[in-house]
Amino acid sequence: MAAELEEREQQLYEKAQEQERLLDQRKDELRSLADSIKQQQSEAERLIQSVEPYRLAIPPQTKAVAATFTEIKSIPEKLASQWQNALASNGLILPETLAVSYLVSLLSAFYSGSLVLLNGPVGVGKTSIVKESAKLLGGTSKVIPVRPAWLDPIDLLGFFDPIKEVFRPSPFLNALKDARDLPESLNLICLDELNLARIENYGADLLSALEYSRSNYTHKEEVKTKQGLLLYSESIETELWQEAKYLNEKPDRSDKEQRRLEQLKAMLSSYQANFHLSSNTAILGTLNSDETTYDLSPKVIDRAYVISYPAAELDSMLTTEGVSTNPDLQQPLSLSVSTLTDEISLRLRQLSQPELSEQPDTEAFIQGLTIGWKKVLRWNQSFSGLGIPLGHRASRDFRVIYAVCNVLGLSSQDCLGHFLFTKLLPRVSFFKGPDTPDQYDQWLSALRKDFNDPGTKLDDYDPGDVLEQIQAQVEDTRRQHVRYWVRI
Repeated sequence: MAAELEEREQQLYEKAQEQERLLDQRKDELRSLADSIKQQQSEAERLIQSVEPYRLAIPPQTKAVAATFTEIKSIPEKLASQWQNALASNGLILPETLAVSYLVSLLSAFYSGSLVLLNGPVGVGKTSIVKESAKLLGGTSKVIPVRPAWLDPIDLLGFFDPIKEVFRPSPFLNALKDARDLPESLNLICLDELNLARIENYGADLLSALEYSRSNYTHKEEVKTKQGLLLYSESIETELWQEAKYLNEKPDRSDKEQRRLEQLKAMLSSYQANFHLSSNTAILGTLNSDETTYDLSPKVIDRAYVISYPAAELDSMLTTEGVSTNPDLQQPLSLSVSTLTDEISLRLRQLSQPELSEQPDTEAFIQGLTIGWKKVLRWNQSFSGLGIPLGHRASRDFRVIYAVCNVLGLSSQDCLGHFLFTKLLPRVSFFKGPDTPDQYDQWLSALRKDFNDPGTKLDDYDPGDVLEQIQAQVEDTRRQHVRYWVRI
């Protein structure tokens, strides 16, 4: 019995020794793990410190919205029907069709990234409508005068100073940057007298980047490599990051080095080499057609909505008969970017995926688009005969305008009228041949036939008398070149 007890005691002792050994081994492992964690924390802190200048170069994704902005969840009811009266209440009296056409074009431009061009004589209110519409929609506006000497994108955007090694932004670029501070409000930037210089020269980079700045309008492949404005070389930006990193890590910076570091921080946080346009900005331009200006190229016209103003009616300035001046209409309508985008996207999804739509009027909505587009295709046959066929962008723009008109409560007929006068007729430019007058008359007859609804005429959508001017050119035997952009 004693031998058995001694053997049992020995076994327990050996087991306790093994347990103690395992515990010591576990303690060593925990100490090693703790040391490793401390080392990793130290390494992480070092990495965070080293990449701090690079983080400064990344623009914030969202910024605080101004306290004066009131978020809304739906488009104001009867916005289109109230729009002319709202402008008149703010002192801007315009024909109803022109006012509504401007509103349709502006909202479409926010979604598609196109330009909005306001064409007409001097002093008819082209710049004023930009300022007043921004106020009414609860947004901001900035007017940038274009100079005849502008020849390069540097004149529009700014330049990199090689002596001070810092980017010098232009007022236009500052306006684009400021728009990012109010991501939900509509921001209008107007290039005043846009065609005093050739926009194809000074605005080449802008035209290239503007359309692709709308991720909800471009293809998925394009969104992955979202195009921006290249302000300066990306290799220069890398060098500036490295300089900022060096100054940030230097413990004994001089006052001059500290000022340089702050300068780099401000620059890299606001003006990256690849400057992305925010989707809450619309670019507009006012222009005149006279001997002091340049013609617009088909490239610009194809990327723009054009609103033609009639000559000033001075007698209308003395009376507001038929136009309400309700003070309530002077208050901002506070139309938010996300609301506008969501409403338009919803209707475009109805068109592309009707089987997934839960809207009760989907079938009628699609039918209206189909009928309207068939009419546009008939018009395009005549356009092709005159040597100005439509491109693929016309199809995309028609869908967007149709969706915007539906959002505003306008009819399919209204969509056709606004599309014709803002997107199609500005393309008119052809030389007359023996059969041209007959071709044009046939085309015009087809247009008038398509506008045969009771109470609706083609001329109702033409406050600038565009068709009358084109018809006069066709009938003028002395003129061989017929064009939309008639010089005064």
